[in-house]
Amino acid sequence: MKSLLMLAMAACLAAFQVSTGSAANSKDVVVHFKSGSTSTTMTDKLGSEHAVRYILGARKDQFLTVSLRPDNKHTFFIIYVPGGDILYESSQAGNEYHGQLFKNGDHVVEVFYKGEPGTKGSFDIAFQITNGPAPAAKGGGGSGIPSKDEQACLQAVSHKTKNGDVVTLSVETSEANNLVMVGVGPQRAPWRCLVKHGKVAEVMSMTDEGGL
Repeated sequence: MKSLLMLAMAACLAAFQVSTGSAANSKDVVVHFKSGSTSTTMTDKLGSEHAVRYILGARKDQFLTVSLRPDNKHTFFIIYVPGGDILYESSQAGNEYHGQLFKNGDHVVEVFYKGEPGTKGSFDIAFQITNGPAPAAKGGGGSGIPSKDEQACLQAVSHKTKNGDVVTLSVETSEANNLVMVGVGPQRAPWRCLVKHGKVAEVMSMTDEGGL
C-alpha cells in the first residue's frame, strides 16, 4: 500500500513538472494599435512545442478579425475569450477568422508550432478590431448588395446563435429582399437571412438542429 501511495505521488509530481515546463515555452505579447488605426500585423518565429499568446483588449459587440500567414503547414492559432473558453481553432476551420465578440476584456490569440523537434516556423499574423464587420473580411463577391445589409445579417445571426464566429457564404439580391447565407462556427453551419435596407426580416437555420 505504501509503495502504491509513493507511485501516485510521483505521478502527480511528474504531471506538475510537465505542465509547468509547457507553460515556460510560451510568451505573452500585448497587442497595441497605433493611434487612429484598428489593425496591426505581428511577425515571429516559433520552435517545436513553443507558443506565443497575443493579448487583445476588446469590448462586447465589437468585431475581431485574425489572419494567420505561416511559411509552413504546422503553425496554428486558438482564440480564447475572457474566462478561458475556446472561441476558434484554426486547425479545424482555417487561418482566417472574423466574428463578433460577446464579452468584455482580454481575448487571447495563441499561436503555436507543431513541427518536428528541432525545426522552426515563421509567420505573420494580422489583427483587426472594429465596431462593425470589417469590409476586407466580408464576402459577397461584388454582388452589389449594400454593405449595411450584410452587416445587419452578420449581427443578427451572431446574436441569434450566441456565436461570434460568423462569415458570409453567399449573397443573392432581389427587389423584395436580399438573401444572405451566413456560416456559423468551425463547421460553417448555414443560416439564411432575409434583409432589405439594413432591416432583417427573417433569420433561419438551414439545418435540423441549427448546429453551431
